[in-house]
Amino acid sequence: MSAEALVPHALVPLWVDALVSLLLLNGAVFCVIGATGLLRFPHFFLRAHPAALPYTMGTWSIAAASVVWFSATQGVLSIQPWTVVVLLPIGAPVAVVFLARAALFRLRRAGHEGAVAAGDSAPVRTEGSASGDGGR
Repeated sequence: MSAEALVPHALVPLWVDALVSLLLLNGAVFCVIGATGLLRFPHFFLRAHPAALPYTMGTWSIAAASVVWFSATQGVLSIQPWTVVVLLPIGAPVAVVFLARAALFRLRRAGHEGAVAAGDSAPVRTEGSASGDGGR
């Protein structure tokens, strides 16, 4: 696309500016909510999920703002920003699974009693097991 085909900012309608601004603010609010989820929960396994949803919604809002802005200024539908939205749901869950596995592996190596090894069943607590007699 040549530079002559771009619409100058002075000719962009006010509703486009307003819509882009609202979508960017919406994306920022969702990202702040995700950051609050990261700070609120006490350990990694609780922090992983609540931050993922707001960040995804924030990214969708920011990508939508990019689509609206570039479509308005270039005069044609611009869908390149949606590649982020397509790749994010693929990459983010995979990354969280690998991070969770690494954290679980570190807990197992440190001898944390709550981390069950792969293939083992969860420890079953019997009536007397809390008193230290092994449930007998």
